[in-house]
Amino acid sequence: MRIPDSIIEEVSEKTDILSIVGEYTVLKKKGDRYWACCPFHNEKTPSFSVSPDRNMYYCFGCHKGGGLFQFIMEIEKLSFPEAVRFAAEKTGIEIPEDTEDSENRFQRNALKELYNRVAGSLHYILMNSDRASRARQYLADRGIHEETILRFQLGYAPADPRWMYDFLKSRSYSDPFLEESGLFSRKYKTRTLFTDRLMFPIFSNQGDVVAFSGRTMRNDSNTPKYINSPETTLYRKSDLLYGLWQSREGLRKTGVFYLCEGNVDVLALNQTGFTTAMAPLGTAFTEGQAKLLKRYAPRGYIIFDSDNAGIKATYKAAQIAEQYEIQLQVIKLPEKTDPAEIIEKDGPETLKNIVKSPINVFDYLLDYTMACHNTTTPEGKEQAVKDLFPYIESIESEIKRDLCLGTLAETLGINNKALLYELNRQQTKTRKTVRKSEETIQIQKMTDELLLMIAVALHREFLPHVDNRIGEFDFQDRRAVILYNALKKCNDNKESSTEILLSRIEDESVTSRILEKISTGELDENAEDLINKTLDLIRRRHLEARSLEISRILDRAGKENISWDMINELIVEKKTLDSEIAELKVRE
Repeated sequence: MRIPDSIIEEVSEKTDILSIVGEYTVLKKKGDRYWACCPFHNEKTPSFSVSPDRNMYYCFGCHKGGGLFQFIMEIEKLSFPEAVRFAAEKTGIEIPEDTEDSENRFQRNALKELYNRVAGSLHYILMNSDRASRARQYLADRGIHEETILRFQLGYAPADPRWMYDFLKSRSYSDPFLEESGLFSRKYKTRTLFTDRLMFPIFSNQGDVVAFSGRTMRNDSNTPKYINSPETTLYRKSDLLYGLWQSREGLRKTGVFYLCEGNVDVLALNQTGFTTAMAPLGTAFTEGQAKLLKRYAPRGYIIFDSDNAGIKATYKAAQIAEQYEIQLQVIKLPEKTDPAEIIEKDGPETLKNIVKSPINVFDYLLDYTMACHNTTTPEGKEQAVKDLFPYIESIESEIKRDLCLGTLAETLGINNKALLYELNRQQTKTRKTVRKSEETIQIQKMTDELLLMIAVALHREFLPHVDNRIGEFDFQDRRAVILYNALKKCNDNKESSTEILLSRIEDESVTSRILEKISTGELDENAEDLINKTLDLIRRRHLEARSLEISRILDRAGKENISWDMINELIVEKKTLDSEIAELKVRE
């Protein structure tokens, strides 16, 4: 019960890899290839190449590469069947349901349908039901317009804790499925998590509702202000941002985001004109969210609350952003306010003016740190330095780090060399390896044998010719043997796809070399000449090795009592070998 190879091949052939990759990074054509900054690691100079004629990609920086489905699997964190279906949906190819290989896909689809249905029902209740009057009034009081409500598909969960259960049971959902949906209490199976709450649907990168965040409408100090959906097979809160789906178009146009604290802040900023506003989902800003943002925008603004919690969250977000080379500035809000409150009390123009005056992240953190410590004392200065060093250490740019150290030294009245010495000492003690997943693959030296087989991999018509002249035992490079055997297997199964070939090779150094040569295009022309010359070279090496072996046997002939008949046979063989070796040298 797997997706048939014929359908996989059809999806691969009909799906334009440029349209898929182009959703995650900006591609520019150079020659017959397209180049971009890699969506898998941080870089300023494009080293990511896409070859549309082969539906392949490769990054010369982090050495990640593969075909269409591999890209989708990497970027969207999907299994292979899910990646095929993802591409099929984009291309409009229907995959029969009975070809599914696991129940996981069915579960995911059922959850998507459930959450989208619930989101639609909650939105309808908010817009039309008398039960939602208080929620509508709350939004009106916060200055949230109907256009914004529609854009974010806000909803209202009624106060009746059984309402959702009864509604979904009437739509024939089973109890076991609802229990695992993340919509109901684990202890009380028929009681929804969300009662009398303004509902904020959380969208995936594909535009499906995958979770909810609910704000209470009760004036009860014992009731949590916000409740968020638990994680499910669809939803990991550390890898999504509220408002990102609605921001995609704006991010592509501007490359700038606005990171705020709360859902209502996102709404307020959006309708004020900052249509790329978004917020973490009940947690601090995470590395997963930074990776996600890096795909869309290289720079942004932090607009967190000005209380201690907001400042600490800004500090952490700034560190993570530095690690991923996201350029950040801080919008400093008046004390005890947030974007939504500013719009509510002072109007959108006031917020616009505030946002237009960002400050440098380090200056913001330095001001806060100076206010927290008595820097007239040695102890206060030392503590200020300790507080700021983690951020300074996270800075990738040597120039920027040096400027921050200089500003800190001047502000505290400390010798710059002393600060630099202390930073180096701290780094020696506590330096951590960042982005382990992006470590480059150590690739062995390219050999003639491996280059030959890569050329054959890219020009399969030469495989029979190579097969007639040499076999796997003629290779000295084990990587060439791996590729040779994979090509033979593909040929036996009539598999022409480069992606299928790569899937048969477990050695990443081999797949990386193949992708590198595809991306450089150096084997696109004169492949036949290269193949024949390399075959001659391999043949000559093999003959020379045999000739040398015969010479050593003849040198020992007297000591080992070898017969004259055997000696004469070896001499004749050596003359034949040496003659062929001479001919091959002439052809080089």
